[in-house]
Amino acid sequence: MNDAYSKPRKSYSSDEQIRRTALEALRRGDFDFALKAVERGEASIPEMVEDLKIYQAELEVQNDELRQAQFRSDLAIQRFTKLFSCLPLPALVIDEMGVVSDCNDMAERYFRLNRKVFYNHFFPSLLKKEEHNRLRRAIEQAKDLGESAIYEVAMKSVDPMDSVLFIADIHLSLLPSEVSSMPLFAVIVINQTENMAQRAALEASRRHFMAYFDSSPVGMASTSLKKGWIEVNDRLCDMLGYSCQQLMNMTWLELTHPDDIEPDIACFERMLNKEIEGYDLDKRFIRLDGSILEAHMAVHCVRNDIGEADYFVTIIKSIAERKQIERDLLIRDKELSNQALNLRERVKELAAIYAIARAAQQAETQQLFFDEVLQRLPYGMLYPEDVYIGIIFKGHKITSSTCNRPVDQMSREILVKKVVLGELIVGYTQSHDLIDIGPFYKEEQDFVNGVADLIGRYIERSNHEKERSLTMQRHSALLDLTTQADNLGDVDFLKHVLDQAETLTQSSMAYAHFVNDDQKSLSLGTWSFKTLIQYNCISDNNYPISKVDVWSDCLREKKWIIHNNCLALHHHQELPGGPAELLRHMIVPVMQGNKIVMLFGVVNKPTDYYPGDLALLEMLANNSWTLLQKNQSQRRLKLDAEVFRVSREAVVITDLSCKILSINDAFTHITGYSEREAIGQTPSLLKSNKQSDKFYKKMWAQITDAGHWQGEIWNKRKNGEVYPQWLGITAAKTSTGQVSEYIGIFMDISEHKLAQQRIEQLAYYDALTKLANRTLLADHVQQAISLASRQNHLVGLLYLDLDRFKDINDSLGHSVGDDLLMLVASRLLSCVRDTDTVSRLGGDEFVVLLSHISSADNVLDVAKKILEALSEVFEISEHFISVSCSIGACVYPNNGLDFDVLLQRADTAMYQAKNDGRNNCKFFTEEMNFKVQRCLRLKNDMRNALKNKEFYIRHLS
Repeated sequence: MNDAYSKPRKSYSSDEQIRRTALEALRRGDFDFALKAVERGEASIPEMVEDLKIYQAELEVQNDELRQAQFRSDLAIQRFTKLFSCLPLPALVIDEMGVVSDCNDMAERYFRLNRKVFYNHFFPSLLKKEEHNRLRRAIEQAKDLGESAIYEVAMKSVDPMDSVLFIADIHLSLLPSEVSSMPLFAVIVINQTENMAQRAALEASRRHFMAYFDSSPVGMASTSLKKGWIEVNDRLCDMLGYSCQQLMNMTWLELTHPDDIEPDIACFERMLNKEIEGYDLDKRFIRLDGSILEAHMAVHCVRNDIGEADYFVTIIKSIAERKQIERDLLIRDKELSNQALNLRERVKELAAIYAIARAAQQAETQQLFFDEVLQRLPYGMLYPEDVYIGIIFKGHKITSSTCNRPVDQMSREILVKKVVLGELIVGYTQSHDLIDIGPFYKEEQDFVNGVADLIGRYIERSNHEKERSLTMQRHSALLDLTTQADNLGDVDFLKHVLDQAETLTQSSMAYAHFVNDDQKSLSLGTWSFKTLIQYNCISDNNYPISKVDVWSDCLREKKWIIHNNCLALHHHQELPGGPAELLRHMIVPVMQGNKIVMLFGVVNKPTDYYPGDLALLEMLANNSWTLLQKNQSQRRLKLDAEVFRVSREAVVITDLSCKILSINDAFTHITGYSEREAIGQTPSLLKSNKQSDKFYKKMWAQITDAGHWQGEIWNKRKNGEVYPQWLGITAAKTSTGQVSEYIGIFMDISEHKLAQQRIEQLAYYDALTKLANRTLLADHVQQAISLASRQNHLVGLLYLDLDRFKDINDSLGHSVGDDLLMLVASRLLSCVRDTDTVSRLGGDEFVVLLSHISSADNVLDVAKKILEALSEVFEISEHFISVSCSIGACVYPNNGLDFDVLLQRADTAMYQAKNDGRNNCKFFTEEMNFKVQRCLRLKNDMRNALKNKEFYIRHLS
């Protein structure tokens, strides 16, 4: 027994005491103290009874505790079951193999399985295959450690075709069980799909923020009270000039301008005291290089769960540009204020300027305008009662009424078209010198500049109006000249021009004389009407220029001459005819090329001649000469037009594209086309197509190169008749050498061609038979011989003579004989080729040229055809005539090498044929030639002997 029970035993007077004693023994773990007392021999019966009571009490206490423990165990099981069923997460109970033995309602909903199917279901089948090993390791870990977990597991349904249902974390806990039984595990599935999406979004947001943070155009930083700087971006480092590491080792106060520390701290303390969550502040920072950064700073406090400041986000933006603008605005405000103070003076200046400008528009004379300037200008000055004004213009000076001389003055040039014509002087008669400014404000100087500009503009406008008036007079005079030029002759027109010159220049005399080609004499006689009335003016077509020096000067210098004081000239002379005295004289030459063609002058204007008079006189002189030339040209044009109209040769004018612009009557007469039909067409409407394109190309090439062409061409009339023309084409050119038109002149040479044909017929053909004559025959023979010599063939010649033709002529008459000759010619032509020639030499003699034969037999064949053709009876005027012929033949080159030899030998052969009985053909032989030569010599000898009386009679015995 324990020491507590070795003490003397006490007696227990009540059950309560026994119970307390039993509880104490149970607490000490002394469950067998009575038995131990018996074993020691110390127990007595009363003590034994007492101990038994205590033991019984112990048993009762233990039973109560067991009943309470069972009750608590049942209550815990009920609570666990209720918790397991109502758990808002999927919960399952699995064994070591992963077989599900229990699940809650949430597991049924999550995995889309009812409880009956879920029981004994294989839990790994709800995981992706690649997650099975992780689950097995988690079960083993839970078996050893009592709990384990795997995270971000892809869960799916029992259907293998289903995709992933959700992503979950799985927590396993080992459930208490008997040692011999298989361990069970409580499985809690926590759906992390939304959490993962939130984490992904949070991560994306973090990356987005960091991207903005790192690339932000403004400086950004985060700080905390405990950690100091947390993070800064590169832009803030650039703005302050520090590296990131340098900045991390500094405080905000070290970066802040001393004058801006106090307001910054005050705002920061209010934020710490939860009065505000953030604040904005314009402040100055000190850069690393000591320069000042003017910036706007925005600070925001991020608090933790209990509302304490966790960290601070600061955004800093440079406001240097805005501050500069604010400073510029302050300066502008100050300037505007100063301008407002001077506005009243400027209004006075503008009123004065306006008054002077209005005077410039309304003043009728220059003097009135200058008077208005003297009156109005002082009101634009700062001290109007003390202003001195002087205007110097064209050598004259106009001043204000004050007699005092100016103490201080400024002068401005009066410019007209950038030429200085005068000066404006403005000053004060008393000293008003301003410190650092001078006697005049800049506004006063600008005002005087404006007045000087107004004076210049007024003078320019006044001069312009004068010039415009003069121009209108000139235009009116020019219009009058143009109108009168068509109505007056040359002399009357010039006199009218001279009257205009006198009127417009206010002169008393005017003249216009033509300079002769020798440039040494004049043709006098053209004077104004007023001059003719007042003075004795002479006419001379060869007046020497040297007699009047002013004309000589003009001719020598080839320019205008103005003498406004002729009396002062040392060579002063009067004009031809006198007695007019020259006081003022202006003369202008009219040039044509490098020569003076006319002198145009005016004399004795009351005042001096000025450049305006010179311009007017030059205009009248040059335009009058132009109009005179125009009138002469028009007269020539009218004459040319009349010649063009009545010419017997056709004339056609085309433009560069060969479209007809004009024709004359002869064109219509020759071609048949009227003017309306021809205008706008091209000369190709006359084309006959007898000339090739090559002909036309060659023709236009010559026109292009030489500027003209002429030659014979065949064209077609409107009625289709083709006729020959003799055509000449000329390219008309401008003064610059450019071709402007083409002029064609042509005549109908049909009659000329017919006459030429008749002449040719008479020269080369027989008038009766129209056969070739001896001349044409000789030409054809020579051509045939030349061809034969080149091509190595023969040429045949037949000489024919009609037998007893004289008897027919004498008996039947020459008309029948002529008809017979024409019929014979026709039959001869039918016996030969087109390339052969039949010729009549005269009388009844004919020659046939065979131009290309291969042998002498060809000649005999043709001769036989001729003999047969002529043997047929000829019927002429009811007469039936039979005729034959004798033919002599020879061949080139066998019987001769030229026409004369061949003809002579063919003739010899023909006479041999006649001697042999006629109506046959004989070839020439050398024997014939010998006989002929012998006979000829014999005849000549006999003729000479008769002439010389050398014959005598001799009697033969």
